[in-house]
Amino acid sequence: MKKVFLMTAILLLAACAQQHEAKPVIDLPQEQLVKSTYAPVYQATQRTYQGRVNQHFNVDSFAHGVVDWFNGKYKQPISELKHQLYDQGKGFDGYIYDYYSGIIFAADLQNNFQHLNCWQQVDIPTLEQAIYDALRDMKNQTAFHNQSWLDQASEQFAQQCRR
Repeated sequence: MKKVFLMTAILLLAACAQQHEAKPVIDLPQEQLVKSTYAPVYQATQRTYQGRVNQHFNVDSFAHGVVDWFNGKYKQPISELKHQLYDQGKGFDGYIYDYYSGIIFAADLQNNFQHLNCWQQVDIPTLEQAIYDALRDMKNQTAFHNQSWLDQASEQFAQQCRR
């Protein structure tokens, strides 16, 4: 009787777990997105990871790495992390590899915006959302349906950086 009860409980828990949708890592309301940040970051992410995001790519893990970078949770020098991941990274599983890749991408993106004197114009929560959305869209093979909006907002951002 105990075995039947235990098996029933396990099956019930498994069924409930499968019905629960995963909560997004980043889920900003649409009205909080800053389009002049969202568009160039979305496009840069898609250009960088085009052809590299597949069904095995852990978007949530990558996004956690991005968020942790901007929250100051990663303290090692990025050059050291790149060496560990790219030169010695044979021992990392996919989840960890994608997490560290998110940290590296966030650090490199921040560095690029700083070199362009644009960093002060970047809205961090929007940046995080744009990266997450771009990677999810690639993984799900869905396109952003308003390419002209992305292009116009990216141009607006570029003009702000030139000032």
